[in-house]
Amino acid sequence: NTMGRRCHLCKPFYYRHPRSDIRSPSACAPCDCDPAGSLDGGACDGHTDAALGMIAGQCRCKENVAGPRCDRCRHGAYGLSHGDPQGCQPCRCDPRGTVAGSSPCDPISGDCYCKRFVAGRSCSQCVPEFWGLSYDLGGCRPC
Repeated sequence: NTMGRRCHLCKPFYYRHPRSDIRSPSACAPCDCDPAGSLDGGACDGHTDAALGMIAGQCRCKENVAGPRCDRCRHGAYGLSHGDPQGCQPCRCDPRGTVAGSSPCDPISGDCYCKRFVAGRSCSQCVPEFWGLSYDLGGCRPC
């Protein structure tokens, strides 16, 4: 798991364990980053360098991804995908129709969490026999 003329560096997708001698067979540990949500296909910081803000083994997440392993969407995003340059898509919920204080959408499907009398994937429509989508608690008023 090492490389370099003196075998003093860890190969890509491995990091230098801070308490291991580089000559030890366990000196370079495998990265544990989710390839779908992390930059560079799952590579981690290969060594610790405080000046560069690097911590050995730390995963670098795509823009809309979170977690130590870069394996979940940030609050307000959904649909973790390897092919998405941002990792996850931002939720597209109408703030008038969504429940205040909750997560804007389901982190997997992207479906928004609608108020009682509101419908639609983005919570942008009133249910039948209701009208006037607004920031009110119910979202819409009865006809």
